[in-house]
Amino acid sequence: MGGTKIVVSTNLPLYRDGYPMTSAMEPKDPGVAVYFVLDGKPMAFACDRFQYVYENIEAIAKTIHALRGIQRWGASDMMERAFTGFKALADGPSEDWRIVLGFDLFEIVTRKMIESHYRELVKQHHPDKGGDREDFERVMRAREAAIEELTYASDK
Repeated sequence: MGGTKIVVSTNLPLYRDGYPMTSAMEPKDPGVAVYFVLDGKPMAFACDRFQYVYENIEAIAKTIHALRGIQRWGASDMMERAFTGFKALADGPSEDWRIVLGFDLFEIVTRKMIESHYRELVKQHHPDKGGDREDFERVMRAREAAIEELTYASDK
């Protein structure tokens, strides 16, 4: 499909070389997420419907295969419509909080790092200090989304 910067995320324990430990127990959370960049936009597929990690990976693979079929056989801009439709259903800011707060898309961040970046950007964009109100509100929404994501991830 032309995606780049592909990252597959699971709770499987890994060896130092990045390969999964074959003798490890199945994790309590079998969810899988595949992050990638497509046409300059961050995208993700996630699945935690099934009991085992390999089943969730297979579900994502079948989804990508089906979308690849749409791309090959497709009607005009069906691929763009598919991703736009998914984006329209999502809650929260339209751009990734990582970008707004100045992080790399796949960087692992802590709450402390989020707060530090947030404080610097709020100072820079605060309307009382000559900053733009839209940029200021964008930074505030990004912080809320970041904290919500971290809280959700820690609850799982």
